[in-house]
Amino acid sequence: MSFPFNLISRFLAVALLLGFCSNASATDSPDTPAATSASQYRSKCATCHGQDGGGTQLGNRIKVPDLRSADVQKQPNTELSQAIADGKNNMPAFKNSFTKGEIDALVAFVRGLANSK
Repeated sequence: MSFPFNLISRFLAVALLLGFCSNASATDSPDTPAATSASQYRSKCATCHGQDGGGTQLGNRIKVPDLRSADVQKQPNTELSQAIADGKNNMPAFKNSFTKGEIDALVAFVRGLANSK
């Protein structure tokens, strides 16, 4: 009678392990909007704005705003989207690099930077 119990418990353990692995890979997938926007931010924005949005030496030299600041965070999403798409001051336009959905995800990413200050 212990054999079927062992077999069932092993089957359940493997099923749970596979379930946890597939769930973890789905949430940490590089294809999720959050992961994609973080990757795009690192590749296109962090050079000037810094990993945490606070700016880099280069960014400070060309006077980029601190993306974590109240001045930036109080701007409506439409203004932030327009700045990303069309560029602003020393910032180049990215409308040919990102889709509207990707720009919206970048705006959400910038909103999240307020928590890192």
